[in-house]
Amino acid sequence: MKKILCIIFCLFIFVGCETKTGNEFEKEDFTVISIDESIPETGILDSFIDSIKYIPLETNKESMIHSITRFEVIDEKIVIFDKPGKSVLVFNSEGRFLHKIGKIGTGYDEFLDIRSIATDESKNRIYLFDQMQSAVLEFDIAGNFIDKTYFNNIFFSYFKKSNDKIYCFMHNRPYKRNFYDLICFEQNEVEKMYFPFSKKDDNFWFLPQYPFYIFNNQLNFVDIFSGRTFVISDNPVPGYLIDFGQKQMPLKYRKHKDLFFENKNDFAYLTLEFLENEKYLQFSYHWGKDIFNCLFIKNENKAIKIRNPYNWQERVPALFVKPSFAKDNYFISVFNNLQCVNLRKISKRLKDQQLANVVKNIDIGSNPVLIMYFLK
Repeated sequence: MKKILCIIFCLFIFVGCETKTGNEFEKEDFTVISIDESIPETGILDSFIDSIKYIPLETNKESMIHSITRFEVIDEKIVIFDKPGKSVLVFNSEGRFLHKIGKIGTGYDEFLDIRSIATDESKNRIYLFDQMQSAVLEFDIAGNFIDKTYFNNIFFSYFKKSNDKIYCFMHNRPYKRNFYDLICFEQNEVEKMYFPFSKKDDNFWFLPQYPFYIFNNQLNFVDIFSGRTFVISDNPVPGYLIDFGQKQMPLKYRKHKDLFFENKNDFAYLTLEFLENEKYLQFSYHWGKDIFNCLFIKNENKAIKIRNPYNWQERVPALFVKPSFAKDNYFISVFNNLQCVNLRKISKRLKDQQLANVVKNIDIGSNPVLIMYFLK
């Protein structure tokens, strides 16, 4: 009898550990980054930026970009997702336009409405999620069609490809009446579901936010309201926790949009992209009514607020405060044509002559400029 009870107890412990899906972790499980009003502020970025490269994206009839929704860098190619323009464009590392990926149509190798893109750098593959067909189309970096996978009317807001699996952020659509933040598919079959909600909530919602990033070949998932990141494997592994102290957004507000809008100015929470490379984390956050941008220096365990330099004569432009991509030892920001045109008006006063030369050739009909910040 004692043996049976012991076996049952061990099974109970085992099952409890196996079903730990993300919501049950404690603060001490994470690497905590404390953010408060006392952290130092800087607008001069030379202390951690080694050099800057400006990449004007070629503008012609075939390469026109309405708006950069997301972009990725694989095989030294820049892959631009233009959601309003319903196109995916590939440029080389100097900004020269190469080709588009796929085309609109009803054929097997065509798409109707791209909702999101993902890449697999190990295979130099590009994946497009067509919401109207509920399918993912696979292409190589040269634009050749490879394959198409249907998902049985599953709709997701964002997805990422990792280790031959597709991880889908479900936004506000339930999977079989169960709410999960994240679902892993292998082919078109569900392999695992992460971060469940215990009951249906008609007010369940998320702010639009790309929740994934890759670091050290591992997929990371970001929950903006709880300020937590997880490394996604068989079970979530706690990553970082952004601790706003008394300003921390209560978790109940992430389910109830009315409560959130009523109380958002009283709390702090993450917003925009969360990026990581070897030396730094970069993220933006709301603090009451204000938005701050933070650079966390990993080896010093130090957080710095980056203010917008209003003096455009500074060597480093303000674009670093909102980078959209991180890899190896660099961040990349998007500098749109309107920002370039505004800078062109004062180009003679800019201390950064390289930037001055770039904006002189940009007009309101030009494609954006990418800025690569190489870090020390």
